[in-house]
Amino acid sequence: MANDSYRDAVTRPDDREIDGELTYLNRWQQHTLELPSEQQWIKFVAQESGYYRFEFESDKQALDCAIYNNRIPIANVSGSRGAQDVFLAAGSVYYLQFSTSAAGSVDYLVKVNVKPDAWDPDDDYRADAVRIQVGRNYEHTLGIGDNNDWMTFTVAESGNYLLQTEGGNVVVILYEDDKQIAFTMGPNASLTFDAVQGAAYYLQISSGASYTASYRLQLADNPAVKSWENLHQYNFYGGGTAAGTSVHLAVNNDSTEKRVNYFYGGGFGIGADVNGYVDVTIAGGSYWKFYGGGADSDVTGSIRLQLQSGEITNVLYGGGIGNVGGSIDLTIEAAVTFVSSHLYGGTLNGYTKDLNSAKGGDPVVNGSGSVYRVAGDITMNLNGISLSGLVHGGNYNLATDPAAGHSEIGGRVTLNLNGVTHHGPNNTNAWLFGGSYANQAGASDLIRGGVVLNIAKSKLDYVLAGGRSGYGGKTEIQSVDITVSGSRIARNLYGGGFSNNGQADVLGNVHITIDSSASSNSLLGSIFLAGYAVGAGNTANVYGDATLTLINSTIFNGYIYGGGHEISGGQAQVSGATTLEMANYRGTFNGVIIDFDRLVLRGNSRVEFGKEQAGNGFSAYCFDLSDRQISQSTWAMLTQTNGIDFSLAAADTQRSITISSAALDGRSAGSYFLVDSEYSLLKKLTGQTFELNFEDALASLKVDGDAVELGGYQWELKLADGDLTLYWRNFAAAPLETAANLAPSEADLIGWSESRNHQGFLA
Repeated sequence: MANDSYRDAVTRPDDREIDGELTYLNRWQQHTLELPSEQQWIKFVAQESGYYRFEFESDKQALDCAIYNNRIPIANVSGSRGAQDVFLAAGSVYYLQFSTSAAGSVDYLVKVNVKPDAWDPDDDYRADAVRIQVGRNYEHTLGIGDNNDWMTFTVAESGNYLLQTEGGNVVVILYEDDKQIAFTMGPNASLTFDAVQGAAYYLQISSGASYTASYRLQLADNPAVKSWENLHQYNFYGGGTAAGTSVHLAVNNDSTEKRVNYFYGGGFGIGADVNGYVDVTIAGGSYWKFYGGGADSDVTGSIRLQLQSGEITNVLYGGGIGNVGGSIDLTIEAAVTFVSSHLYGGTLNGYTKDLNSAKGGDPVVNGSGSVYRVAGDITMNLNGISLSGLVHGGNYNLATDPAAGHSEIGGRVTLNLNGVTHHGPNNTNAWLFGGSYANQAGASDLIRGGVVLNIAKSKLDYVLAGGRSGYGGKTEIQSVDITVSGSRIARNLYGGGFSNNGQADVLGNVHITIDSSASSNSLLGSIFLAGYAVGAGNTANVYGDATLTLINSTIFNGYIYGGGHEISGGQAQVSGATTLEMANYRGTFNGVIIDFDRLVLRGNSRVEFGKEQAGNGFSAYCFDLSDRQISQSTWAMLTQTNGIDFSLAAADTQRSITISSAALDGRSAGSYFLVDSEYSLLKKLTGQTFELNFEDALASLKVDGDAVELGGYQWELKLADGDLTLYWRNFAAAPLETAANLAPSEADLIGWSESRNHQGFLA
């Protein structure tokens, strides 16, 4: 099906027979390799992002173990026993491939658990509590069998302090000596408390779930807000020019005549780190270059920016030019004006030009060219603003040395757009990217937690959820999830990234949802599940599966591609399965469908395809009736009568029906109308098989074949004049062969009398 030549050229571990699945952490699972040529595949899906440890040991023979992220090999370990620590993203599928060259059978054991942190197991008890310091950031784990992390600290000065955790779901208890004084819990927990100089404080942290793969903890001073009125100067450094503690400030300017050329929430210069958090609120003023973090300096905690009004005239970075030990949270309200300026959620990397203005009275300092890491998530909340410049949810990387040019975001990048308008100046097109921009041959960037785009009530041009590469740069994103609701996208929508010189790939899965259940969407261009690649050797691939979900009717007359946009030899393809899913969709779908593997129809869908599918058609059809209402039983889920080939009837097509007890509506017998077509299109369907799934019990059901018993019911599939219908009855009901034994009202309902009328398709 889609991109066959490409997909056959890469390893596809999920096409192999899976010999086992590691569903329990910290438990050994036994396997046997019978022959030297045998390969065994074991599957694992991480429930939380973080570092995990795979371990194996064999009875006597050496093993080879390859670890795959979807279809991409990421590690190899050999020997009679071995261990490998690997960062795994939540929800992604990983595979272990075991093989041996030794003669005879080989018994081996394999297990997975959360990687112990640097303090395990020494911090499991209060008596062994690890000492932590104010202003530092600590990364911990709580795997199966690791029930508690104990820490202790004192403060140099009495005052108010802030304790924050980010990442995994945890329970936090704070003690002063032996007395409990505070409690909090959650995936992003925080508490403020007054601490006294000289007192001993203890933290007991346990998992709020079965395990916590990773969490970050920071203890910081919690200063009062420092207000700046009518700030007007060339250079502003919230963290000063030397190392300091948390920054909490508010700027209130009465007009955009009050200007700042270089604004940094953090410190200025190497070593001027903020050992704590940065919290900045902006109301009014004009800012040429705005950085939430420091200039060649780090913020050990998180950054929170709230822009309520004012203007940005060149560029805004949620981070700065330095590491961020926590997360970045950026909120921009409608009263903020962007004057042809660009927006990045992350940091600036590989930068060697001016960090400040000489007009401020200080000598100009150039950037060191270093690259940085954001340890946590990046969240951008854009509310009602108008944009015209480039938008990137991640970092900007200009590094020229491949050996020292890798920037990274350890968590997830989320862009929440509500009522946003994004069009280029002078009627040009604007471009929005969910990922980072690597714009030199030595620049590479990874977003470990993936990208999420939530687009609501917005008007946009080009939207690409992936990263962007130029001049040989490389961006990678673990996964992509896009939801569009009540919006207008004037140009194209891409699940992947953009590359005209380099790589801009998605390592895992892509899911695009067009949700028209509350208000309609208008998509005027095309939809591509992969990215946009221009030129030979440049890639914008998706290495996992890709799904497009359409909820309710969508105004769309363009093309939907199971692959990507390829120009002049560029490669933008999906190596996994491509799925078109339509949920509660009613109406004619006039889009042209190109290179999709599977069609899934859900709920109360009544879909008519107005145009033919390019290529060979779907290779799999799934009719999911689990939550279909009985009132829709006489309406076809799928109508296709336009005289083109209908791959549903092909011998090698996979066909399935999923139905629940709820869909039977308590009735002893009934039917669901599945397909409204023509005899000429479906004549070869007789005798073909559907897999029937009723409440997770499976059976094979042949069209016009004998009734099959499953779950206390008899089931049949009947084809008549191009109409395909599923029938059911429980064992105590009348025979399926006639409707005469049914009560008249029930016969009318299921449409089995001579006068039945499926009513066809309702627009």
